[in-house]
Amino acid sequence: MHDKPNLLARFLLPALFLLAGRAGATIPDLVGMGPDNIGMAGAVTALAADPYAAYYNPAGIAQTRHVVLEMGYILGQANLQGFTDIVYDTDGDGLVQDMDGYPDYGDVGADYRVGDSGTAALFYGAGLQLGAIFPIWRHVSLGLAAHLPSASLMRMELENPYIPYYVMFRNRNNRFSASPALAIQPVRGVYLGIGAQLRTRMVTRLRISSYTDIETFSSTTGEGEPEVVGTIQANVDEMVMSLEPDLAPNFGFLLDLGALFEPDDPLHDAFGHVALGVAWRGPWLVSTNVDATILANGHVTFDDQDLLLSSLLEEPMEVELRDMTSFYDPPQLALGIKLGYSGLVLAGDLTWVRWSSFTETVAPYSETTIESLAGTSVTIQSGYEYPDPDFRDTWTLRVGGVFSYKPWPAARHLGNTELFLRAGYAFVPSPVPDQTGLTNYMDSDRTVLAGGLGIQAGRIKGFSRGPVRLDIGGQYHVLETRTVQKDPGLVADQDGDGILDYPQGYPLSGEITSAGELWAVSVGIQMSFDDPKPWPRSMRRFFQGRTHRNVPSDGAGRQPTPPPATENEK
Repeated sequence: MHDKPNLLARFLLPALFLLAGRAGATIPDLVGMGPDNIGMAGAVTALAADPYAAYYNPAGIAQTRHVVLEMGYILGQANLQGFTDIVYDTDGDGLVQDMDGYPDYGDVGADYRVGDSGTAALFYGAGLQLGAIFPIWRHVSLGLAAHLPSASLMRMELENPYIPYYVMFRNRNNRFSASPALAIQPVRGVYLGIGAQLRTRMVTRLRISSYTDIETFSSTTGEGEPEVVGTIQANVDEMVMSLEPDLAPNFGFLLDLGALFEPDDPLHDAFGHVALGVAWRGPWLVSTNVDATILANGHVTFDDQDLLLSSLLEEPMEVELRDMTSFYDPPQLALGIKLGYSGLVLAGDLTWVRWSSFTETVAPYSETTIESLAGTSVTIQSGYEYPDPDFRDTWTLRVGGVFSYKPWPAARHLGNTELFLRAGYAFVPSPVPDQTGLTNYMDSDRTVLAGGLGIQAGRIKGFSRGPVRLDIGGQYHVLETRTVQKDPGLVADQDGDGILDYPQGYPLSGEITSAGELWAVSVGIQMSFDDPKPWPRSMRRFFQGRTHRNVPSDGAGRQPTPPPATENEK
């Protein structure tokens, strides 16, 4: 009799966990935003001055004096090595061994493309990227950078750390990302910015009722276990899901050393094209709450006695899942430097990522005890008690360069035309320790090669007052082949039947290997429009001599020079 509520829970509890699954990070975290930034491998903390600076370094948007709009599209494919002969529940019976006690095993794929009705999308990642800068006055600007994936704006899925998968790639192509920012130039050469990552948290209320009709009777031979015939019908009486907005703060600082010295100052020659940048991105932790009520009714025939299931349970089963992590991206601090000379700009970034605080999205382990009127009780266990991921903090190195030159003379309708050649390199270490134990996080170190090309017209008559630039950028990621020997002590004949018992996720060969590659290509257009409104007269007097009216290009096509002040502004 005690097995009946347990059987009921096996069908109903998994539905609750499916409502609180995992949504991975975004394509910007993996590849970047904007074809010019992607072409430099993301080494733009001290260089960011386009609309996507709202994502990389919020302070950078204050460098631009015009309304700037940017739109692009990104396309990418991941080819990750799958895993063979992995012990897991292939037939969904809740066991990792067959009827004879031998391990149940199969292959585990690593194709994380999203699709409808079981059909995978053509590409791993595809989406629209949008950016905008709106100067409020000449020293204050608003910015926005957004990524809209094509396949799915938000996907939710639970993880099982025992089954091999790539943490950095799983679902990173399935989340909308938006980063608003506000930046100010308080004094000449100094830029401060504050931004945020827009996010949502899910709150769910669920009420499930069920009707159970189960009958047990002796076998025809009178020997063996009694036969059980019955049905369990479950209905969702109420389901309310709401997405509540939330913000993760970002901060940025940028120091243009060249702006601190006058052009005739000897130090200007040494530091005229040097800038330093610092960007802090707070942790992106999205939680999910689920409140569920499960009602059980029906008839149970057991040993020729009819029982109402509703009279067996003292009260409905209440399930509360609190602060389940449905998405987590760790905090990071980026330090950047920019160096420029005669059309060549070099940039470097060193980024610290606090992976040691990583929290994976798993079904929490819980025990629910159902008390009966007859004085008996049934304890239902769900989920696993997973060990701590024990990830380590990492330092990511990024370097990039852009060379600009003007191959053609100024045209009447286009102004000065420039070409930009970009290249970049990054080394992204894996935070995952050797997976010798029960868990199987399979990420390895990544090497990133990047490149890009851009062409900029000074203006297009009748279309834009400022520069118009077309860009294309791409990246190629290579995952280092990583083979780990599993702890042989995890395999033992625990029940004494002479057959070795393998834990869930264990490779039959005793070792597990990860490897793979990813490529991504982005194209985009950037346009500059009208000047911002001038500061009030009193504010202009206060800042007289503290800021430059005209900000020269840094050679990367990122700082359109504004026209001279009009008579009304003087």
